[in-house]
Amino acid sequence: MSDQNTIYEEMNSQAEKSEHLLEVSTTSKVGVFRTLLYVISFSISNLKELFEIHKKEITDNINNKQRHDLYWYKSLALNFQYGHNLVMDTDYYNNSALTDEEIETAKIIKYAVAVEEKDKSTTYIKVANANREPIDNDELTAFEDYIHEVSDVGVHVSVINEPADNLKLEIDVYYDAQVLAANGSLHTDSSVFPVMDAVQTFIEGLDFNYPYNSVQVIEAVQKVSGVIITEIKGSYYKYGVLDFQPINGQYVSKSGNIDVLEEDLLINYITL
Repeated sequence: MSDQNTIYEEMNSQAEKSEHLLEVSTTSKVGVFRTLLYVISFSISNLKELFEIHKKEITDNINNKQRHDLYWYKSLALNFQYGHNLVMDTDYYNNSALTDEEIETAKIIKYAVAVEEKDKSTTYIKVANANREPIDNDELTAFEDYIHEVSDVGVHVSVINEPADNLKLEIDVYYDAQVLAANGSLHTDSSVFPVMDAVQTFIEGLDFNYPYNSVQVIEAVQKVSGVIITEIKGSYYKYGVLDFQPINGQYVSKSGNIDVLEEDLLINYITL
């Protein structure tokens, strides 16, 4: 039954229940009262249809004109499925024939963040695999094609898929000679260097694209048994083939990850 017929029958049913309308009500389909109900029900039905069309037009306009934010681009990266096609004209996949394990395996990007240039001219998407390393060339080509297909018109998007930035630190550690040896090892186990372990554990535990600052390193080292005072004498970063540059305040890695090599971690142990 159409919306109009439903409305008509409901109106007619209510009219038959009203004693005030008994005199004008009739069973004739061409009666004036029934004709009037038909015209009204037709108008209401059309009005409902116009409202639905208007609602759809507004929703479509909002969806088409809405500028996606940086979080959307991050989600876009994490939802990328290597080796699969998007549903046509959408930014999602048809996973009805895939298991949860197959879907998770196809999602090769496990770390991602989107950032903008200060002048908003470019949106950068930093990505890494499950090991916090760059995805390979074939994967990168497929991902960049995917991003080009789904990103907003007029938005310049660039993918950053690089090895971790290098960190170089020089730290003065004033220590308790009853706990630590002159080279920083434990008296109870000469193979353990707790200050160096604390620094590397802290760096490895930083969230993807999380700002580095020396204060947090000091806090991590201060928790080590035998450490009395910690002072950062210098902190430097290195991205790609560039030379080390000093860190002033804090540093957000270009690649999204930071790594500190043992040879770049200079710790001076000083007794009080």
